[in-house]
Amino acid sequence: MAFLQYGDDTFELPAGDTIVGSGTQAGLRLSNVDLSARHFTIQRGGDGQVIVRPASAQQIVVVNGRQVAQQGVALSHGDVVEAGAAEFVYLSDVAAPRPERTRASGAAYLVNQSERVAYPLSKKSVSIGRDVASHIVLRDPSVSRFHADVRAEAGQYVLYAQGSTGTRVNGQAVNGPRLLEEGDEIGIGGQTFRFTRQPLGPGLTPVSLGAGEEDDSLSRRDTELSMGAVTGSAYAAGASRRPIVPIILAVLVVISVAAYFVMR
Repeated sequence: MAFLQYGDDTFELPAGDTIVGSGTQAGLRLSNVDLSARHFTIQRGGDGQVIVRPASAQQIVVVNGRQVAQQGVALSHGDVVEAGAAEFVYLSDVAAPRPERTRASGAAYLVNQSERVAYPLSKKSVSIGRDVASHIVLRDPSVSRFHADVRAEAGQYVLYAQGSTGTRVNGQAVNGPRLLEEGDEIGIGGQTFRFTRQPLGPGLTPVSLGAGEEDDSLSRRDTELSMGAVTGSAYAAGASRRPIVPIILAVLVVISVAAYFVMR
């Protein structure tokens, strides 16, 4: 037998695939817990093995604090499955005792290595970018206006890269949602942030998340790509051509007026 417990409810898993999500096709449908329509699948095979898989690379599923890869992971009795704001417990026997579970606790921070300041991840989603509306504003033309978000999700913290100029974790490019682990170094433009849930050491100053700056001239500039080119050239080129249009119209008006008097 195989069961999935959610809160005070326990669901028996049938043979084959069970879709878990918020959509109408979900066999286990939950709303208001930040699940996508088809968030993950639990497959119960004929051999009794139960495997959980994210529905796509954009869905985050965590088992016992570890991100589940696309190929999935086999579940054991007492495993904790987290997705969105929902927490499930897999049970092979509802009467069997469950293993003790430990959870990471305490505040989480992004520590700016060069400036020696710590930004608390105290909101559900913390935005990073050049735009003044970002919670963490980076005044760097190589950073996109809306570059990345760190979201509280699946009981952990997940990095979502949004910018066109790239985001790195431990030197590797990030192409999809990435579960952050203690000590991960996030590279954005010329800045490096270290993710930590440990107490802040001496010399680190906690700061409040930004609420925007008065001077947004830099945030309105085009983003500089890593090879040094500047995007948004179509807008700039269009702006440089605009003065020609009134001149052409003026010439056409003069020609029309002259032709009118000649033909009279």
